[in-house]
Amino acid sequence: MSIGIFGGTFDPVHLGHLALAKSAIQEVLLDKVVFVPNWIQPFKTGQAVTPGANRLAMLKKALAPYPTMTIDEVELNQERVSFTIDTMDYFRKANPNEDLYFLMGADAFFRIEEWKD
Repeated sequence: MSIGIFGGTFDPVHLGHLALAKSAIQEVLLDKVVFVPNWIQPFKTGQAVTPGANRLAMLKKALAPYPTMTIDEVELNQERVSFTIDTMDYFRKANPNEDLYFLMGADAFFRIEEWKD
């Protein structure tokens, strides 16, 4: 199985997020995309962010029509700053025989050189 891991704040989730996930499923031939909302991402500390429960509810509603798009609450449940390397380690351990692909928005991509590890 091929799984896309799509991390983000999703504050709010919008059509661009859905378009990226749909495109990844169709173009990369992913079996599913897992949205991973974070508690707070490192570049947004000190900024106002909609509470995690509200962002999770918005994601659930937005993804309801798409059976190949799911949510994993691992980062929300940590209630701390989330680092992609740690989240991908979690998914690698949970899915040792699957092909994992990390998806990100342009905002994250443009700061990738500043990421942890």
